[in-house]
Amino acid sequence: MSSEQRFNDRDIIERYTDQPSQLPGSLRRAVTGTGTNDAEAHIAAYALADLDEKLALARTWVVLSTRELVIAKERPNETHELARVPRGDVTKVELATGLSCHLLRVYGESPAVGGAAPLLELRFTHRQRRSMEGMAFLLEQVAGGSTLETRDADATYLQSVAQPIREAQALDLFE
Repeated sequence: MSSEQRFNDRDIIERYTDQPSQLPGSLRRAVTGTGTNDAEAHIAAYALADLDEKLALARTWVVLSTRELVIAKERPNETHELARVPRGDVTKVELATGLSCHLLRVYGESPAVGGAAPLLELRFTHRQRRSMEGMAFLLEQVAGGSTLETRDADATYLQSVAQPIREAQALDLFE
């Protein structure tokens, strides 16, 4: 199928998952600074971590902007509790795979020195693996001081979440 696919990525996410097909508008405004006197930040990438510390389903958005890394835990009333980390504070990234979940850790100082605690630790299911692996790669680039290439964060998120569903559908066709 070409660009005239039966379902586009947004349709697939909305039909087969219970997660948003894009970053919520209120959170996007909070991250970019839209409507404030500050210079607006550009969103480079975002991903959704879908488990909390107790491995219960929960939504935590991870947003990398041109200025900072923002962690937004969704509250029951659909507002977000924000934690902000300047991009320059990110020094190391670890991605671990387990039987029950995957884990992303971001450090502000090398964990080898004194067993430093991570700045953030996020758990996520296999469904979020591609988008979170993409985020981990970008954070490694930030930690290394590299300049990030500009990509459409919305399209990247859509594709990373919808592609595994497309692949599963394709396998179904051959059975």
